[in-house]
Amino acid sequence: MVDAAAVSGQLLEFLLMLSRGPTAYASFLRWMKLPGVIAVSAFVLVALLCHTATWFRLTTHIVVIRLGRRVVPPPLLIAGLVLAWLAASALVAYFAIWF
Repeated sequence: MVDAAAVSGQLLEFLLMLSRGPTAYASFLRWMKLPGVIAVSAFVLVALLCHTATWFRLTTHIVVIRLGRRVVPPPLLIAGLVLAWLAASALVAYFAIWF
């Protein structure tokens, strides 16, 4: 939970500094380049990826997809979730880079 709160707080601070103008935004970017902030961000990223993997594994115990009389096997369900996650990430990255 702390990892999601840290990302949310960082995003809110980013938006606040962006709304305050170029000087505040430049100050935020300098702060983001500090070694301590980079280390904490890397730790939060690892925690979020672990959290995501845990939820994907848990989903296979909760969700049962039936196709006629057959049931989609859990590894295939996890693969579908990972593909959807990668597609959503690619879409967000595309808009973040080009717009």
